Amino acid sequence: MYIYFGNSEPTQRFFGEAAPAVLPVPLTKVFATGSLAMHPFSAVCRIEVSTGKGTSVGSGVLISPHHVLTCAHVLFDRSDPNPRKVTVLPNHDGADEKRKPIPADGWAVRPGWTWRECRTADNDLAIIRLSRKSDADFFPVPNVNPAVIGNGPITLAGYPAFTKTDKAYFMHRSEGTVLGGFNILCCADAWPKNCNPPLIRQRDQLTRTNFGPITDTTPLIGHTLDTRVCMSGGPMWVFVNKKPVLVALHAGDIDGGTNKKAVLLNRPARALINDWITRQFPPRN
Repeated sequence: MYIYFGNSEPTQRFFGEAAPAVLPVPLTKVFATGSLAMHPFSAVCRIEVSTGKGTSVGSGVLISPHHVLTCAHVLFDRSDPNPRKVTVLPNHDGADEKRKPIPADGWAVRPGWTWRECRTADNDLAIIRLSRKSDADFFPVPNVNPAVIGNGPITLAGYPAFTKTDKAYFMHRSEGTVLGGFNILCCADAWPKNCNPPLIRQRDQLTRTNFGPITDTTPLIGHTLDTRVCMSGGPMWVFVNKKPVLVALHAGDIDGGTNKKAVLLNRPARALINDWITRQFPPRN
């Protein structure tokens, strides 16, 4: 594990390869940001990670006044896995944002994850502790079996970059369908080579199990939502009794970009998050 210190269960459903009839909502700008932000968009964060080579942008979600949940590869991108400074701003509101980003004073990634290969993508989870309390509304991780996802729509919010020079200043949302849970069988960049990598290697090209049931131990889910780069770590939620319930974090493409993947906040993930917050990264007084 990388650690840095600075200053009631629903009925299980089965998902086939074909998506249910849910009308997708393409990426749409969220205008109620900044001081006008509404829950749960108020908890969506823009994350900047500075290394010796430059600065990258990712997304995340404020799960307490002091803690932000995101994907591990947002902090340790394999093109330069050396984060030196991490700053966060919940519901960032454009290039002329007047609020100051909150520096992180600690972060950790889930044991078992490594930037070296995508077979560990089911552990692609990280936490950031803020150096000061955020005044934004947070979106706590519920003690709910993610099988509540059912076969209805799921919503994602984050900070997409539409071009190579886009600094991803504006929050967007999209909506689509969950395809089901899956496991990774092999990756193009995996070792040993008995996984038979293709002649033309692609980033995070993987083979997987078929989409199937979602349980409280399922590691990854497939989905159909409209996404762009820099949205990794963005929260995904469903509505239960008309209330938004945080169930997953968007984590990138699969199937050559035809489908997408997300890290499910299942029972083991929730236990780890609780340990991070209470033992490893308790709030500063």
